[in-house]
Amino acid sequence: YKFAEIKPNVSKNSGTMLYCVSITNMDIVGDKIEDLLKIAKVNSMNLKVKMHPGSFYHMDILETRFKGADIEYFKECDVGDIDFDVAIIENSTIMVDLMFLHKPVVIFDRKAEGYFLEYKDEFPWAENIGELQNALDKALSKDFNEIRKKIMNQELHNGRCSIWPSTENIF
Repeated sequence: YKFAEIKPNVSKNSGTMLYCVSITNMDIVGDKIEDLLKIAKVNSMNLKVKMHPGSFYHMDILETRFKGADIEYFKECDVGDIDFDVAIIENSTIMVDLMFLHKPVVIFDRKAEGYFLEYKDEFPWAENIGELQNALDKALSKDFNEIRKKIMNQELHNGRCSIWPSTENIF
């Protein structure tokens, strides 16, 4: 399982926000990147975009739309290999990876449904750009340890997968 390959990365202060794309509508992805660029600028942060490994569209569509914007794109790499301070995600299972990596998370999703709806009240969640700055501020100051333990226990136990060499090492 993929957790055998990654190690927790608690480094901070790179001044970088990572948008982890999990939706398939390129227009919505582009609109979200526009919003994130505004928030990144206000916060003097860099923006990186990690495409879903199984996405069928090409990054060149985004690179063309955002020509001249300072965005670094990733697709075929592990999220643990990217240097960033905070992740912006849709309601996606990448949250498990990010909790394992000890990274703060903002869920930026216009619909309150999906994999982690049960955790909605425990994570900074923004449904639109008007809520995004407040959610980002919360994520950067929040202690995610308790929710991380809860997610790792609930999502990774009961035979769903195994973590090297045991889950005791991540708590």
